[in-house]
Amino acid sequence: MLQSDAIQAPAVKLYENVECQGTAVFVGFVPDHNCDDYYLDQCFPEEGYCFVPDHNCDDYYLDQCFPEEGYSYSISCTDNYKTFTDNLFGNSPYLFTELYDDDTQCGTLNGAAVHHLDGICHGLLDTDTGVQVTLNTNKSVTILVADVTCSQLDSSVSTTIPSSAINSNECFEDKKFYSNAGTGSNTTTTATTGDASAAMTTFVAPTIAILLSVVAQTIFTL
Repeated sequence: MLQSDAIQAPAVKLYENVECQGTAVFVGFVPDHNCDDYYLDQCFPEEGYCFVPDHNCDDYYLDQCFPEEGYSYSISCTDNYKTFTDNLFGNSPYLFTELYDDDTQCGTLNGAAVHHLDGICHGLLDTDTGVQVTLNTNKSVTILVADVTCSQLDSSVSTTIPSSAINSNECFEDKKFYSNAGTGSNTTTTATTGDASAAMTTFVAPTIAILLSVVAQTIFTL
């Protein structure tokens, strides 16, 4: 059983449409928040927008157009992260990451994150970050960082998690990795990283905009 399965937490699901339809591109579990503080199982749309920098240029992301269809999020409450994720993604592959406090040898859980392994870059709106998570043919997973429009992918800023580090229950850099597509093993492994770090930290804010900002910052330390 995953350690996170014993802790009730709000689960924030992010979609790239305004109807909360299809497969979520990201899910964040926030165990230090109270489910009673949220409107549960309702869809909250966020309309897309385009910037027209005709005022102070420093106040804008220049020459970037954000999708007109917008995005949406919904919050549920669960005490079984794995079953919740399996039901949400179905046959779609995902990467599930348990996040622990630093230097606790995966003893103190502070959150969990799930990425859709569709190999497509997804911009996290309200942030300046895009993320592409790819399931490779050998069942390893590569995480690639980009700008929010996904127009500037940088292969030098990436992390590859070998299949042997997934579903192995191994504590690696204060994280544990699971997937419905990983093979896994009980052997000790070391993830291969480039110039980026896969370290993720805690979720600290109750609003979706700040939550997404924190999530984006936790994917890579640039």
